[in-house]
Amino acid sequence: MITPLYAELNRWRITPWEWGCMDCVLSLADWCVAQGWADPMEDVRMTYHDRSSCQRETGFLRDPLGITSRCFEDVACLPPVGEAAPGDIAILSFGPYQHFGAIWTGKNGWASKDEGGVTFYDARLVPQVLRIWGVGYAP
Repeated sequence: MITPLYAELNRWRITPWEWGCMDCVLSLADWCVAQGWADPMEDVRMTYHDRSSCQRETGFLRDPLGITSRCFEDVACLPPVGEAAPGDIAILSFGPYQHFGAIWTGKNGWASKDEGGVTFYDARLVPQVLRIWGVGYAP
């Protein structure tokens, strides 16, 4: 039986990547809504259409926690947590301008929506987890 978390990841896998509609952060917002939270990115959706306009409208590439903290904490009221549980979301950093929104799957590590579908990251190989938010998912 497929869990709601993996059903969501399958939805990410088959949904085409689209900046401002279905990208690595807006997919996390979709997950939050599916779990009963307010849409944290309601005011951000469809305001950008490529990497440059994403930076211009949200500042995500230079300061990924600026927009995500405001949206996930202030809009959706998600609590920051110190350790991820399955279904929790985070911003991962692989270096300057290389930040990704991801969801913790548990044994399979972090999963992130990307242009090819979904990429899984072994937690031991992620250089930095900038912040984790508790979603309260119960598989």
